Amino acid sequence: MVRAYIIIGIACVILLSPACGKGEALVVFAAASLQDAFTELQPAAEKACERSIAYTFAGSGILYQQLKDGAVADVLVSSSIYYMDLLAEKIAIVQDSRIAILGNTLTVIGQPGTAPAIGKAALRGLLDAASNFAIGNPRFVSLGRYTENVLRELELTRSTNGRVLLGDSGGQVVQFAETGAAQYGFVFGSDAKISGDRGKSSIVYRFSDAEMGGESIIYMAAVLGSAPRKSPARKFVEFLRNEEARYVFINEGFRIP
Repeated sequence: MVRAYIIIGIACVILLSPACGKGEALVVFAAASLQDAFTELQPAAEKACERSIAYTFAGSGILYQQLKDGAVADVLVSSSIYYMDLLAEKIAIVQDSRIAILGNTLTVIGQPGTAPAIGKAALRGLLDAASNFAIGNPRFVSLGRYTENVLRELELTRSTNGRVLLGDSGGQVVQFAETGAAQYGFVFGSDAKISGDRGKSSIVYRFSDAEMGGESIIYMAAVLGSAPRKSPARKFVEFLRNEEARYVFINEGFRIP
């Protein structure tokens, strides 16, 4: 069953560029929520690394499982400290390359024009009355793990609420909310910004760090211990902290920790 979910949910996007063709392409596994930002930054990243970059985007849990099953990559950029810790324990990373690069927020969205909830009590009332709402699948998607924490704080959990739609990625949760398949969707703030900018949804509630059940949303990057291309991999990780990259990340709705 786990493999079936991985095959269905991977929805990888491999982006290969013939530019900067010095040596083999650098292989980067990255959280799906980074796809737009990393795609925009690809030419600059390839210049910094002096080679082409092949990206695979998917849920952080799926990427971890792929690496655990033997997939070869040079860098992991995870939307969760949890999965980076698991990777360091089970597979090994280059510890001095591990850095926190980004932050994000957990946000609830609804159909365009949906009124915001003022306070957690109001949000709970909306969710209690909703026909359904969508979250990321906690087994494979960091977004789902973060959401479970806040649902527990709200005393609304998957075990007691049969109205929850599970998405195999943050993008699928956004789609559920945009199309009305779900009345509300728990998504990353960066995805909420993109959706809102397109006029496809409205922000209903944004959780503060204090409301996150003790687990802030932090994106971690590290060079893998088994990376075939460690030198350009280090250059890529360092690139993620430069001014150009940070400008794009902020413009895409991320935070800089």
